[in-house]
Amino acid sequence: KIVLMLSISLLSPPTIRTMVTAVGGPKGGPGKSTLAINIACSYAQMGHTVMLIDADETNKHCIRWVENRPPDLHRRLDVCQVTTPEALVASVRSLADKYDHLVIDAPPILKKMTAKIALLADYMIIPFYPGTFDLYSFEDFLHFFSDATDVRATPLPAAVVFNKEKAVNTRTADLRAAVSGLIEQREQTDIRLLDRGLVDRNAY
Repeated sequence: KIVLMLSISLLSPPTIRTMVTAVGGPKGGPGKSTLAINIACSYAQMGHTVMLIDADETNKHCIRWVENRPPDLHRRLDVCQVTTPEALVASVRSLADKYDHLVIDAPPILKKMTAKIALLADYMIIPFYPGTFDLYSFEDFLHFFSDATDVRATPLPAAVVFNKEKAVNTRTADLRAAVSGLIEQREQTDIRLLDRGLVDRNAY
């Protein structure tokens, strides 16, 4: 079981309005869907009403997850799917007055859907798998993030969380330094690297 160690309470809106939290990144595999589901469930367990929006029409992980769960698992949590950027915009607009939180699971590609999510979100979480080649993908994502958010009226705060970290690993420490360096190099002041990651544990 993966336990989400992010400070969910810090993502709660300061005023009474719908909070749109997006989970996105440059590629598949770092755990976007797992994080999105855990965040949505955490909000629901805190007593908030939540709509989990699956914007990944290829993998449909959130849709498949809810299909295999008891219908009364989280009465405050609903799940829907969108397949086009236009449908995403329409869904966010129509659902904004009905839920406390909208959590969007972004697709694993940097295309129009992800760009639209960057415009609609209040906060973005970027899971990063600690691998050397993932570092190259993250650099591409920083370029994409900068271009996608330039047209926003306000900056998009975002946090990078290392996922599947090893408890003690000097290689992970080097990758953390590299990710932090890329963020500073691009002067992405709205993106921060979280001090704590999600540790990969073996269950015996």
